[in-house]
Amino acid sequence: MLDWLNIEAKDCVGPDGAGVSFVELARINDEECVQRLRKFVASALAGIPPAALHIRLWGKGRSFITARLLAGEVDLQAPVPTVNVSIIDATEEMDTIRELKAKIAFLQGTVDRSPSALAYFDADLVCRFSNRAHSARYGRVPAGVVGLHLEDILSPALLKDLLPRIARVLSGESLSFEAERQGDNGEHKFFSVRLTPDFDGAHVVGFFAEHNDITDRKMTEDLVFVANQELEEQYQRKALECRQQAEQLAHLALEARDRAQFVVDADGTIVAWPPGAARLFDRSEAACLGRNIEELFVSERSTPLNGDLIRRLPPEDSETVARVSAWGLRSGDRRFWADCSFAPLSCGADERRLFSCVVHDLTESGLLEGMLRSQGRSLQDEVQKQAALLSRINEDFDNFSYLVGHDFRAPLRHIKGYVQLLKESEVVAASSPDLRYVDDIDRLASKMGGMVDALLEYTRLGSETPAFAKVDVGQLIKATVGQFKAQHSNRLIHWEVEPEMPQVRGDPALLGEMFSRLVDNAVKFTAKTAGATIQVGVREGSPGRCVIFIKDNGAGFDAAQAPNLYLLFQRQHHTMDFPGLGTGLAISQRIAQKHGGTIECVAKRDEGCTVYLEIPLWTQQTAAA
Repeated sequence: MLDWLNIEAKDCVGPDGAGVSFVELARINDEECVQRLRKFVASALAGIPPAALHIRLWGKGRSFITARLLAGEVDLQAPVPTVNVSIIDATEEMDTIRELKAKIAFLQGTVDRSPSALAYFDADLVCRFSNRAHSARYGRVPAGVVGLHLEDILSPALLKDLLPRIARVLSGESLSFEAERQGDNGEHKFFSVRLTPDFDGAHVVGFFAEHNDITDRKMTEDLVFVANQELEEQYQRKALECRQQAEQLAHLALEARDRAQFVVDADGTIVAWPPGAARLFDRSEAACLGRNIEELFVSERSTPLNGDLIRRLPPEDSETVARVSAWGLRSGDRRFWADCSFAPLSCGADERRLFSCVVHDLTESGLLEGMLRSQGRSLQDEVQKQAALLSRINEDFDNFSYLVGHDFRAPLRHIKGYVQLLKESEVVAASSPDLRYVDDIDRLASKMGGMVDALLEYTRLGSETPAFAKVDVGQLIKATVGQFKAQHSNRLIHWEVEPEMPQVRGDPALLGEMFSRLVDNAVKFTAKTAGATIQVGVREGSPGRCVIFIKDNGAGFDAAQAPNLYLLFQRQHHTMDFPGLGTGLAISQRIAQKHGGTIECVAKRDEGCTVYLEIPLWTQQTAAA
């Protein structure tokens, strides 16, 4: 002890021969430390074994050491009651503890920055770890949640719902699911939840809980899906009405046997009178050239036009077409109801402004045709507005997805970089349980990176123009199947590929990507099927088209429970059962639409799935298009 304190034995005796206080010998100046030392001795003398006391002493090697004081034998019969105290150098041990606490605080701070709510519960359902996002959901700080039983954290209704799932997790099963909860304010929230067992050898000693708020994503998906569906239905309805009106207008146009065309100048003087005009008006060229056009028409009230028709001619520097309806006058004062259209003509060397006048005899069908034409224009305008709105929404969605994807790349790179630094640093030892948290962050960042890449690929396909050519589907399927056979040579898959396949009009690269994704789905979802079989064949489609199908006998899914089957990131199976991001069908459908084709998926749970692709065949007409 003298060596530790860097003193000699004579220093332990005062000038009067009495002993010197240990506080003075050890040069303890901290009053709080002095008080703790006195309480330590008083407790031992009172027969209450005190806990070990740690104090900082100066002297050994001219530096501070951490000393651990342990109370020993007590002698109350001595003239002065005494207690034997053992003092141990605990400097290295306490430094290690402080270093571990600093590392744990660093890891806690790192995990607290995650937007995911993370927690760990032992097998007795007592919380042993909680990050900031998790504890904030219950109005607490992490220290206020750690040590609480699960029933003290969750509401009785939520606990009743979760206990059967937790029982499965404590038996060794990992679970991932989505849940809808109603908050205290009545607002509905959506969460993705993942429960992972923690094994110590063959025994489960606890489980990790992770949940994320996906309310915004769900609302965005639902809004986009409903808006697209409504606009698509409205567009189809308006297009059908427009086609019907156009057919009626075309039919009426064919039945209009009488029409003529002639030329007038800006003053309304007739400068060209072809035979068609002479036949319609029953007036010769000599009788009409040089006369004013208003002499050939009267108003609905049978009065002269008095310049009204001239005033309706398109103004100078205008390319618009003017429309006028009036009574045309044939010889003998015979009348017919005329529809006149005036369009500017290129004058060439002639400085006069000339107009082409097209006159239709609508005496019998004028009223009906006018009504249909007006309705047709209105319907066309409405269809164009709805089509423009649908196009704008899809364009905005693609732009939003592209910007989000690019903006997420940089933070993801930083996260993965910091995670790698954590793994390589001494802060996280290879045997430390905290390494699992770092690995989970790394895995989730990689998953999000894959989702960003898929989102960018999806938006890229939305703006890409296919390079159409004649594509041999048989060669494309053969190459795709050969690739998957090589990749999964350890699996026993029975392939049935139809030898004769048609030639279609498409982009070879895009079609290759689509077939690769569809075959990959078939291979993936037959992974747990004994006697896996994958069929690729063709059947006749609508005129000028064929249907290529890819059928498997794998896991399948319940089609009635898959309303958003073709939306990005929509999965019908848990990732623990079948890996993937849920992008195959969404990207494949976008490629099919780019080719003027369609995709239909028919499936039943545990009975496999068949994907039907209808696409135009290669013909002279499609080649010209």
